[in-house]
Amino acid sequence: MKALILESKPYSQYHFGEYSIDETRLNHTSEVPHADTLYSAIINVYNQNFDDTDDFVTMLDLTDFEMSSACYCLNGNGTYIFFLPKPLVLNTMVNDSANYKTQKKITYVSKGVWEKGFDLNNISSEELCLLGDKFLCLNKELKAIKPNKIKQKFWPEITLSSVSYLTKTQVHTEEQTGTLYVQANIQIQDLQEFDISVHFYFLLKHKLDAETASKLDLVLSLLPETGIGGERSVGCGTFGSISVQEFEIKPLDPAPDTFSNVSMIAPVTEDELKRIRYYSTTLRGGRRLGGDNDPHENTLKQVRMVREGALIEHNQPIGHNPSIKPASTTKDEYLRFGKGFLLPIHKNWTKQWQD
Repeated sequence: MKALILESKPYSQYHFGEYSIDETRLNHTSEVPHADTLYSAIINVYNQNFDDTDDFVTMLDLTDFEMSSACYCLNGNGTYIFFLPKPLVLNTMVNDSANYKTQKKITYVSKGVWEKGFDLNNISSEELCLLGDKFLCLNKELKAIKPNKIKQKFWPEITLSSVSYLTKTQVHTEEQTGTLYVQANIQIQDLQEFDISVHFYFLLKHKLDAETASKLDLVLSLLPETGIGGERSVGCGTFGSISVQEFEIKPLDPAPDTFSNVSMIAPVTEDELKRIRYYSTTLRGGRRLGGDNDPHENTLKQVRMVREGALIEHNQPIGHNPSIKPASTTKDEYLRFGKGFLLPIHKNWTKQWQD
């Protein structure tokens, strides 16, 4: 398994797709590029450089190709802290009602927290530290990236990203009123005062043949320049570079045959649905093709997907890439990447299900 690190600069801005009933859809953004967004970026770059895109898509679909959604990581002192989506089941294990809201706000847990199986009732443990209100990691992980720079009093002030709202006006219109709109972007925070940098990363593993793997490596190397997400023509979505690290995760006491997904999943059979024990869902797709004046028939279909952080039984392939091709007649196919990337979890996170 590889971790591909998308290296960002402070104040870099990104606009990632998020379904909204709002016609503009620009005033909503995901915090991270989900696996389906990454997949679309990969296919687009491939299509710009090779003439066998359909064969490439088929190869990814038929081969053991797994890709996670992106998440945040911190880099300092030559060391990384990798964060992962918090398994949702942890929200049901909170015993301290006074701190329930604080604990529920935690969105990401570090690789160290994941492997040790801390639950949110241990949030005051000296082994843990909460950065801002969303990122929970081990104290020793934080010390490893810069032991002399970060003091406990700074922990609540450290956020890895924020949402910025830009007021814009439509220029390609003859209308005199109603042309203002708001665009929401994710902005990477500047932690240079702590000698720390914030980046995105995603996990990848596959069993592609050598030729296809070589083409994929080329495409991945081009991602930083071509960018990921929307509004790239106005400077959003680009990265400084991409680097690769080996990645493995080994819970100290793994739960028997129980996992959590770090990519969105589009289940395809009833048996797959039965394997998903605790989860939340969201709608993906629904983007209007072309301009706002195009007919609604040119709108991509919507698909309901299982969010990251579900509790899933059995380490078997799950999910598929559904077609969201618009109702209008078009020769182009549109797929939404919906295959699950599962990681083992600690048995502490399954206690109430076992009981």
